[in-house]
Order: sequence, then structure tokens, then C-alpha cells
Amino acid sequence: MHKPFIFKLLFLSVLIFSTQNLEAQINLAEAPNLYSLDIQLFNPADSSATSSKKAFKKGKGPVVIAFWLTTCQPCLRELSAYSKLYDNWQKEADFQLAAISIDYPQRFYRVGEIVQEKAFPFPSYWDGARQFKEVLPGRLNGLPQLFIFDKNGKLVYHHKGFQTGDEVKLFEEIKKWQ
Repeated sequence: MHKPFIFKLLFLSVLIFSTQNLEAQINLAEAPNLYSLDIQLFNPADSSATSSKKAFKKGKGPVVIAFWLTTCQPCLRELSAYSKLYDNWQKEADFQLAAISIDYPQRFYRVGEIVQEKAFPFPSYWDGARQFKEVLPGRLNGLPQLFIFDKNGKLVYHHKGFQTGDEVKLFEEIKKWQ
């Protein structure tokens, strides 16, 4: 191989890697307080509307929100992993977990089908207007994404992507914020 080609390849690799790392980092301090938000959410099972103020109860331990899409396979693996562990987690820690789809309106029917098919043991909602995307740091660029808010509504943890084993790390984070 020619030296100029190797240097170009090395430079391009470093550039791509550094860009991905910068993109994955968000400033938690930029996030609004969860309890100050009043975002309309829909129950995919019956299309009933609620608000984030009603969905998340202040002072009842941390709130974990997992954002997902129906077309995102890592999202579905993530929610399935949480489903398997959720009942045991609830015995060990006081926290709220919700899955919020940010699918476009034409996919709302599929949100309901997946929620029913997978029988998630935690509340599931649809953010039809994609309001969370507008207020959270990083604008939910790339899914799945998970946020933990402490019992006072302050954003304390963020994770992007999902790999097997991330569910163990998540529960350790949940316990930190009891």
C-alpha cells in the first residue's frame, strides 16, 4: 500500500470515530425538568390521551424513559430485555419505567400492535407530535435512547443504543438514584 493512502485512511478513521463520540455525548444540564413538561401522550392500546405530568409521578423514585421506534430492532430487543427483568427490578427498587414511541402518525397502528404483542409490563405511550424530541438534549438523534430523571425531575443519566448487558448497567443506574 502507498503511504499517502494509509495516512488518508487513518485520518478518515480518526475523524469518523471522534465525530461519533462527540455525537453520543449530550449535556445533561441542558435538559428541562421532567415535571415542568406538559407533553401530550397517547396510550397505544386504546388511543386515550394523557400528559407527561399525569404519566410521571413526582417523588416516587427515578423515572426511566426508553424512546423507541417500531422499525428499530435494537429498540425492540431493549424493551424485551427490560420486560423480562421488570417485575424483579420492581421488587428491589422504587422507580417508574415507560416506553415512548416517537413513530410518525402513519405507524401508530403498529405501535399498538407491538405493545399488545410484546405485553410490556410497564406503561407505553406514543408521542405523536414528537415533542420530547424538541426538548431533550440531542433531539433523540438515533434510537434507542434512554433517559433517567431523578425523583425531582432532573436528568441524571442518558444512554444511546442497546447491546446485550446494557440492561444490567441500567438497573445499577436506577439503584444509584433511589
